[in-house]
Amino acid sequence: MGIHFLLEPIEAVWPPSAKTSDASAAMIAGGRPRAEFHDELMCSIWQQIYEGDLRPNRQADIERAILNWANVKGHVLSESSARKKARMIWAAVSQQDKNSRK
Repeated sequence: MGIHFLLEPIEAVWPPSAKTSDASAAMIAGGRPRAEFHDELMCSIWQQIYEGDLRPNRQADIERAILNWANVKGHVLSESSARKKARMIWAAVSQQDKNSRK
């Protein structure tokens, strides 16, 4: 079962010359595809924290661990991607620390 669109009403609003390329349409639809190794990376960082091998005092400690993991595994990861992931982990770790002190 598929979805079919009639092009005539769409082309009436957006003429063929105004259509975006497939590449730019993919970016608009959801950005760059997620790299296959991201789940493995996140699991590894959480495992390091859980086992005590990584005891972050700041978000930057997590960011360095993420970039190091990617480098060791031979993956390319931008600093901004690492920072975004580190921010999510740091927020969860910080919240956990606050909850455990109560």
